[in-house]
Amino acid sequence: MLKQIKTILKTAVLIAKTSPWNLPAFIGSRFLEIVQPFVTLFFSAKILDLLTQGADRPQVVQWIIAGSAVTALIHLTGRFFANLNSVEGMDLFVKLYEEMSAAMMRADYSELENGKMREKYERIVRAANVYWYGPWEVPGVLMNVTEGLTVVISSFALAYPVFVSAEGNDWWQTVLLIALIVGSATYSFFAERKLYQLKEQGLEGQIHDNQVLNYMDEYITADKAAKDVRLYQQQNSIRRFRDTFNQKMRQGVGESRRRKEASNSAIREMFGRLISFAGYLIVGIRAAQGYFSIGDVLLYAGALSRVSEGARMLVYSMQHVAMQAPHCQEFLDFVQTGKKTKKRSEEVSVARSTPHEIRFEHVSFSYPGSAKPAVEDVSLVIKSGEHLAIVGKNGSGKSTFVKLLCRMYEPQKGHIYLDGKEIRSYSKEEYWKILGVVFQDFALIGLPLAENIAASAQYDEKKVRRCLKDTGLEEWADQLKNGLNEWMSAMEGTAPSGGEKQRLALARAQYRDPSLMLLDEPTAALDPVAESEIFKKCREITGSTSAVYISHRLSACRFSDRILVFDDGHIIQEGHHDELVQQKGTVYDQLWQAQAQYYT
Repeated sequence: MLKQIKTILKTAVLIAKTSPWNLPAFIGSRFLEIVQPFVTLFFSAKILDLLTQGADRPQVVQWIIAGSAVTALIHLTGRFFANLNSVEGMDLFVKLYEEMSAAMMRADYSELENGKMREKYERIVRAANVYWYGPWEVPGVLMNVTEGLTVVISSFALAYPVFVSAEGNDWWQTVLLIALIVGSATYSFFAERKLYQLKEQGLEGQIHDNQVLNYMDEYITADKAAKDVRLYQQQNSIRRFRDTFNQKMRQGVGESRRRKEASNSAIREMFGRLISFAGYLIVGIRAAQGYFSIGDVLLYAGALSRVSEGARMLVYSMQHVAMQAPHCQEFLDFVQTGKKTKKRSEEVSVARSTPHEIRFEHVSFSYPGSAKPAVEDVSLVIKSGEHLAIVGKNGSGKSTFVKLLCRMYEPQKGHIYLDGKEIRSYSKEEYWKILGVVFQDFALIGLPLAENIAASAQYDEKKVRRCLKDTGLEEWADQLKNGLNEWMSAMEGTAPSGGEKQRLALARAQYRDPSLMLLDEPTAALDPVAESEIFKKCREITGSTSAVYISHRLSACRFSDRILVFDDGHIIQEGHHDELVQQKGTVYDQLWQAQAQYYT
């Protein structure tokens, strides 16, 4: 339990840093809401005793004024905290999701590609949305602890004489009352623990189902899928698919959990009524025996009626700590993703806009879960200013090679060197500054045209226009309604075609003035002739800058200084286009003969 309490407190510290007023607002509003009935009860009992004992009117009025003033002050202060709570609660909701989004962007590419980060994200969100688990509930946990402690302490403080005033054979009354309170707390403890176990079973079983439903939601709302859904009349199939998974998620553990919640509520109500009945009975008996005044009866009976709820809340809050701690720890681990970096004194800077030499030495890499290496024992040198083409059939290892070169992955065997220094000597962020990369599955953001190219809100307009001109988009950009400020979004601006998007991606890579340009099949949406023209233009604009072209089509090969042919994760051929095309029957010859008609 101590470890779990520490986890909750760590989460509370994070919340306090993220949204400083959140916890005071939550706890303050609940504390004052709980205290107010006890204050009212205390003053009511006191005033009732004064009236029945024939006290002077001024004395009675003084107590009435004091009670009203204290109650009003508590109420007004509670309303302030309650209003603050409603604002801070939404603020916390947004900020904690921002923390998760930042962690997703810091995560290693390998964690995103294999789905582990997405699975963790889905689990945290699912636990929060369905079962109310996670850091969003920590203010509620602390609020419940505050409520339980406040009710129990206040109840026992006000009703203390009931437990110590027994004489003779009246001791059994106190024992009965304590037994009922302990019984209620004990039942609540085990019942809440069983309910937690059922919730955990449901959460584990529904993570995959929730991912499937999310995928289906994305599919039916995607522009690309809209045509298929209608032309192939997929609506009924999708509806049946969703109904099946929704029904599956409602059944099983969910039904058991709902039945358990219903029975828990009924038994807790029974204990509460028994404790209230016993309290009224014992106080009534002792009042008849002359131990308590009429005001005491009102005070003690009212306090005892709250003991059961307070004890249950205190036990529930402790059980709630145990329930929430694993999910809070999962969140804390998640948002720490990518924060462990080298000290600044250990970082090595990379000179930008200058030529660099990159060397692979016996590099091998296998994807998680795959026994076969995607790239195996690859050794090569990318010379300063060299234009290198990487070709091969699908699945030959071309894209994996590029991801290793970009440090999306690190070699499992062998080494990669930049200007003779092991590539791991540089931080990834520093190394990426020298790269201009365009992948086949690149992404543009729904921001203005110029910001997309500069990848920043601040940009050099002349440089942006030069990049547009070099990639053949100058005329297209001039025709846009808002020019460089046109949003790249169908909702608020212009949605570029596939070919235009690829040219924009090339312009974005060029804007960085990279020392090494990497193009991984970026022209797949273009026809072979247009692709050839783009690669020819790339050769012109890169000039003395090193460049690596990857394609299963060979339009880049004629403009390259050297060609490497990949097959089954190995380099099987190397040379210039004119040399390789003479090697009849080879992989390169087969690829060239299949495509030569487009380039002659």
